[in-house]
Amino acid sequence: MRLAPALTTDEPVDSEPRTRAGVNRDPYQRNCDEYGHSESRTTKLEERIGLLRMTTSMLVQEGLQLMALGMGAVFVFLSLLIVSMTITARLVRGIEQRRPTDSTSTPTQPPTALPDSHVIAAISIAVRRYRKTHQR
Repeated sequence: MRLAPALTTDEPVDSEPRTRAGVNRDPYQRNCDEYGHSESRTTKLEERIGLLRMTTSMLVQEGLQLMALGMGAVFVFLSLLIVSMTITARLVRGIEQRRPTDSTSTPTQPPTALPDSHVIAAISIAVRRYRKTHQR
């Protein structure tokens, strides 16, 4: 184990060799260099932070894009629904027109007989009683 020299400057103490610029190297960067990886840890971290940092205009833009996508999907769905309902209505109307009519059946005629006089008397008595009990 190697002891760190006395701190006489503001430089941090590190037991690892320094870079040419005299700045301590990141341990992850050393591993990347040893195993031949080209990206450093700081680059990946900066990319992640960059993805997380969204300005207000970027958020509004993404919100508008999502809104337009949703409204477009609803518009397409409703358009297809209207077209399918129109086609179905035309098909049903065509089937109804082609259906053969029953020529053997006779058309129904409304009854011509008048109600009996006892029925008319009972209705008129009921109307009089209703009007007596529900006067204003």
